[in-house]
Amino acid sequence: MAVANAERDRDDDQNKLELASLALKTLIGMKDYQQFDLTDALVYNIAYLPLDSLTVEAKRSQPVFKMIEQKKFLAEQKLNYDRSQFMPQIAAFGQWGLFREQYPVIMPPFIIGVQLNMKLFGGLKDYNTFQSSKHLQMQVKYAEEYANKEVNLWVNKAYTDVINYQERYQKLEPTVKLAKRNLEINNKRFKEGVGKSIDVIDAEMLYAGAKTERLHSLYSYYEALAELYFATGNPEMVVDILTK
Repeated sequence: MAVANAERDRDDDQNKLELASLALKTLIGMKDYQQFDLTDALVYNIAYLPLDSLTVEAKRSQPVFKMIEQKKFLAEQKLNYDRSQFMPQIAAFGQWGLFREQYPVIMPPFIIGVQLNMKLFGGLKDYNTFQSSKHLQMQVKYAEEYANKEVNLWVNKAYTDVINYQERYQKLEPTVKLAKRNLEINNKRFKEGVGKSIDVIDAEMLYAGAKTERLHSLYSYYEALAELYFATGNPEMVVDILTK
C-alpha cells in the first residue's frame, strides 16, 4: 500500500515537472525539442527589510501613483479653467503706427484699448460643467486614498509572508538534522539485526519529507520576496538577493 501511494505521488510529481519545464521553455523562448538540465540553485540569502522604508518606496516607485498624480494635475487644471468661465475676461491691446503716412487713410500715432468680456447669463451649462470638474477632482482624491490603502495592504501581506517563510525555513533546519540522525540510527539497527526494514523505509521517507518541506519553504520565501519587491515597484531587486 505504501509503495502504491508512493508511485502515485511520483507520477503526479513527474507530470507537474513536465508542465513546469514546458512553461519554462515558453517563458525563455526555447523550442519544444530543445533540452536543458535542471539543477537546484536555491541558496538561502537573508534579506533585511525595514517595513517603513518599503512602504515609502512603494508610494514613490509604484506606477499607479504616478498615473494618479498626473490625473490629479489634469483635474485641477480643468477645474481652474471651468471656474474662470464665471469671471470677466479682460484683455488690453495696443498698436503703434510706425509707417502710418504710407496708408491710404492716415492712422493715429498709437491706439490703446481695453476689452471686457463678461457673460451675464449662460443657463446652467457652465455651472454643471464646474460641478462635474469638482466631482472629478474628488474622484481622483478617493482613487489616491484607495490606492494607498491597497498598496499598503499589499506590502504588509507580502512582508508578513516573507517573514513567515523565513522563520519556517530556519526552524526546519533542526528537524532535518534530527530526521537524518534518525535515519542513520535505523540503518545501523537494521545492519546489526535488531531493526526492521520498514523502520528504515519510514526513516528515509521522514528524512526526504523534511528536506522537501524545507526546500519548499525556501522557494516560498523567495516567491514572497519577489512579490514584496513587485509591490514596492522594484521587482528586479529580488535578482540581487538570489545572486548574492
